[in-house]
Amino acid sequence: MDHHSEHDDAAGKKHVHTRNVPPAKHAQFKEDAQHEAKISQAQLKDEAKHTSAKLQEALTQQEARNRIIQIAIIVVVIIAIVGIVRSCAAPSASDTSQASTESQETANAANDSSSEDASSDEASQDETSNDETSSDESANTASSATPDRSLSSNRTLAFDKKGLGMFSGSVNLNVPCYMQYPELPTGCESVALTNTLRYWDFDLSKTEIAANWIPQSDYDFVYSFWGDPFTYSGGFIMPPGLTNAANDFLTSNGSDLRAHDISGTPFPQLLWYVSQGEPVIVWTTVNMSPVGSPVIEADGYTGYSNEHAVVLEGYDSTTGIVLISDSISGMVPRNETVFAQIYQDLGSNAVVITRES
Repeated sequence: MDHHSEHDDAAGKKHVHTRNVPPAKHAQFKEDAQHEAKISQAQLKDEAKHTSAKLQEALTQQEARNRIIQIAIIVVVIIAIVGIVRSCAAPSASDTSQASTESQETANAANDSSSEDASSDEASQDETSNDETSSDESANTASSATPDRSLSSNRTLAFDKKGLGMFSGSVNLNVPCYMQYPELPTGCESVALTNTLRYWDFDLSKTEIAANWIPQSDYDFVYSFWGDPFTYSGGFIMPPGLTNAANDFLTSNGSDLRAHDISGTPFPQLLWYVSQGEPVIVWTTVNMSPVGSPVIEADGYTGYSNEHAVVLEGYDSTTGIVLISDSISGMVPRNETVFAQIYQDLGSNAVVITRES
């Protein structure tokens, strides 16, 4: 059915008559439209909230992934650093095998030399008996002048300048052993001097020498400590500087003891000092590892990456060991041949404190 009709007025114009919509029906249409609009707005809000929640969840997941990646990178870097440190500090199997082979060859050579010279020594024994008696009397006189720290020993001097194994018996001076950690992670030289001074009956703390008697420098490692011994980034100090620090301390305390830089001394002579009740500060390597790479040179001295100072305080000729007061490892025995070789490879650096006559 049509809802409109047309007619012409007097002027000939056409008029369209639209059928009126009942008011009740119009109100219903309006109410339905508003209801639909509200439903649409609610749906839009729900969709917006759902989309926002998904975006937030995605961002959270991305942040978590980023955090995991960062942690993974840190772990990988730490593992790499640990691997580098271990590779620098620990000897490789081939290095250890080579050192062991060299030590065995040196020991065999010493034994061969001893065997070859045995007959000549016996032949000359009668001719030198008077001289040996005189030497023994002098040695006994020197020992009696040394305080009785001494020589928890059972020794017979047989100094023949042939090399290792020249003493028979054993000596243990029982040098005290302060440990350098945690206060002095790179201060092994100052602690070695402290342990030696404590052997000579000076009552001083672990850090006194490092804090008050050894100068520090950013470039000099011969006469000063290179860096700061109280930190892990510190370097080292060589015999001239440590000798000066020791003598400054001894003079200040009115002592008749004096420190001597005996670098270059053959290793057998170091054992002779020990036999006389005088422990020797020796430059070696950490845990007897092969000599590391050189890191600095000056005035004829070279500093190595794994250098370490300890106190030579005894020996036992029957087992072929030397006794060491080590501020990292404690009181430890070391193979005499290997210890002597490392001492030589590092430049034969040593300091001894003796009583002035």
